Amino acid sequence: MLTSIRQIIDKYLKLTVRSEEEVRSKLIVPLSEALGYDARFRGESFPVYSFLGGKRQGTTFADFILFNSTDFNNHTRLTQEDQNWIQDHSLLIIEAKKPGNVPDVPCQAQFYSHWTKSLAYLVIDGEWIKGWKCNAVCSDKEIINCKIDDTSNFDVLLDLRFDNLSSIKIKSVDSKIDKSKLITTPSELNLPAKTINYIRRNMGRNAEGLDDLQLVAQYLKTCDFILNSKNRFDIPKFALNLPREILDAKLYSDKCIVPIDKGTVAHSFWQDVDRYQYTSNVINFDAYVEKNNIAVYMRSLTAIDNSVSVRIDRINQILTFLNSDSVTVTFENIKPIKFGVMTNPVKKSVSSLKENRECFENWLHGLELMKAIEDYYQIVFDLSQAKDIEELYYNVALIYNGFSMKKNSVLIQTIDKIDDIIVEYPETLLENEHIDGLEDVTILEYKFHPYKTTLLPGKYKVKEDNNIKTVSLNICCEYKLILTE
Repeated sequence: MLTSIRQIIDKYLKLTVRSEEEVRSKLIVPLSEALGYDARFRGESFPVYSFLGGKRQGTTFADFILFNSTDFNNHTRLTQEDQNWIQDHSLLIIEAKKPGNVPDVPCQAQFYSHWTKSLAYLVIDGEWIKGWKCNAVCSDKEIINCKIDDTSNFDVLLDLRFDNLSSIKIKSVDSKIDKSKLITTPSELNLPAKTINYIRRNMGRNAEGLDDLQLVAQYLKTCDFILNSKNRFDIPKFALNLPREILDAKLYSDKCIVPIDKGTVAHSFWQDVDRYQYTSNVINFDAYVEKNNIAVYMRSLTAIDNSVSVRIDRINQILTFLNSDSVTVTFENIKPIKFGVMTNPVKKSVSSLKENRECFENWLHGLELMKAIEDYYQIVFDLSQAKDIEELYYNVALIYNGFSMKKNSVLIQTIDKIDDIIVEYPETLLENEHIDGLEDVTILEYKFHPYKTTLLPGKYKVKEDNNIKTVSLNICCEYKLILTE
């Protein structure tokens, strides 16, 4: 993702930009898309309502409000229901300014953020970018204030990506719902049998003679004691499953100077064992440290973003991780953890990790072809619609090879002569005519139609079978975009 952002900035810096509209279209829109906000989540010139005392103020319009739902256009009225919806789904405010007009104080963006309850806001004039994370009880935290060409500071923008802010917003909305209930009998617990069995195993002798309700109550008391103390000893082993603290963490590879990933670490401990659960949107693993011994359990490697560019960035992160000889996890006030990716994991075998690497490399190749198709046809794919990956990548190769002047079809032709056929230069066979044997190709929501076939250079051998002479010719068929479904 950071690579995509830097490419966007590099491309933008080559342009001559004079107006606020150009800042919007040439910088803010592609930047927001790189952070995972495509047009479906982007409210432009969106109405914001405000009040002074009990008196309504004039309606103002935020340049961009980025949401975690596509339904924002159905909530533009001044009703309590609509305003609640906006505040429950707004993620990021972006205010555009004419080049050279970035304000010292982010009055406008901060105003919009206050009334929409966004999690962060940016002010961008094409020369400078300023940004803040919102704080409900004190001043907002400035996270970036630099020139557009100073991309060394742009890693903080990754905290504003769609999946991250959406997750925070959803958790915040869920937390305001009162789901408490007083339970007085075991039948009201409504817990799965495997959960009860898990608790009994962990409580050991302390579970003897207790019914299910008493058991759960005792378990919760024990958990509360563990979480409110720093004891390592004289506590049950399941303390390793109870995080004592959550720390911001960075993941470094020996192949790269800058962090390859940012996430959090849930730190728990029991006797001489420390457990570090590293969690991010991409890489997830557990590390158990006992004295100088480290055991690493891989949980998941994830790249499920709906944007082709973002998913490419995710997979490149994963491949950097898998190709590392060693990685280091750093966090505040705790000694960094360093381990070898291929030598330490004990849950996922080395052969399994190698298979994962091969899979990700194959997926990356297909996605890079899709990105080339997006650029060539000026379209954007929505990967949420992808189902059959094998069929998808087959069709992607057909379309890509078509405009790359590569073979994507074979024409078998009957001829009279026996001599080999030599073609020195590409020769157009058909253009804008119906081409027998070639059908329309669909890639996700887009359809492509064959419209031009070209005979590729090469030496073609004539084959004879039952006195019939044939030659197989390598053909490049180029497709045109005909329909957006």
